[in-house]
Amino acid sequence: MLIEESENLHTDKILTVASVQSRDKKRPGHEIRHFCDNKAITQQLRREKTPDKSFTFTSLPCGGVTAHGHGFYIPFVVKSGTPFYVPLIGVDDSPPVLGTFPTTARAALDYFFKPDQLGGQNWVITVDGRSTAVGPEFLAGPVTTQPLPDGGGTHAIYLAVFLTPLSVGDHTVNFSGQLEGVLACFGEDFTYKVKVVPY
Repeated sequence: MLIEESENLHTDKILTVASVQSRDKKRPGHEIRHFCDNKAITQQLRREKTPDKSFTFTSLPCGGVTAHGHGFYIPFVVKSGTPFYVPLIGVDDSPPVLGTFPTTARAALDYFFKPDQLGGQNWVITVDGRSTAVGPEFLAGPVTTQPLPDGGGTHAIYLAVFLTPLSVGDHTVNFSGQLEGVLACFGEDFTYKVKVVPY
C-alpha cells in the first residue's frame, strides 16, 4: 500500500474510485505520483446504509463530539487495479464561514491546523491495520469550485490521500481525526469495508 499526497483533486464524498492519469515528480529521497484534477475521471460510489447500523458519538474536551461510523455502509466492491481517492475532511466558503476563509495554500495550512483557527489534529488513515499520519503535506487548496450545494460557496480545502490499488480480497479502511480549535470542535472516525475482485 502506498499513500500519496493529494494535489488539487477534490470531492465531497467519503470514498471515490478514480481513474487517473498522472505525472511523476522527483523529490529528494523519494518519488511521489501527483494526480491532476483536470485529467482525473472519478466515479462516485453511492452506498446504501446498512439498516441495523447508526452513528455513535463521543464527547471531545473542547465540548463537541466525534461521530463514529463503523460498518455503516454496505462494502464497496471494486475491480483489482482501482486506485482510491479518500477525502478525510473538507471545508468550504459557503455561509456561515468559520473565521476568515483562506485565499492561498500557505494561509490554508494555518487555517486548518493552527489551534487559534480550526485546530486540525490527529488525522490518521489505517488500511488493514497499517496506519499513516495525515498532516499538512496532504492538505489541498483552496481550489475554485462550481457553486456548492451546501450554501453556494466557490472555494474549498480538503485533507485527502490517494491509496494505490489494493490486492484482491477484503480490506478495511478507517480514517479519523479532530478539529479542536477556536473556530471548530468536531471529530470523525469512519470505517469502510472494500472488497476487491479480479479484473
